[in-house]
Amino acid sequence: MIGEVFAGETVRSWLSPEGISALSGVFEKPSFAAHVAGADELGVWIDFGDQSVVLLKWHYLATAVVSVPPPENVEPAGKRIGFVA
Repeated sequence: MIGEVFAGETVRSWLSPEGISALSGVFEKPSFAAHVAGADELGVWIDFGDQSVVLLKWHYLATAVVSVPPPENVEPAGKRIGFVA
């Protein structure tokens, strides 16, 4: 499922301390946004747009933010509580 969520998305990522050390020549900052070509058991494949991709291994990734559409036809989890005037 994780590959389906990331593929084709622009994802905001934060590198782990290991990632910052290992990828210091690739990424200037520990936080960046990039287009994801795909994801698998190895990690996230980042597309730089120059017909090449870079593998960002899972243990180099601290956090990622991706937009996920809400499920269709689902009732809200919480009910409003309050007074009716």
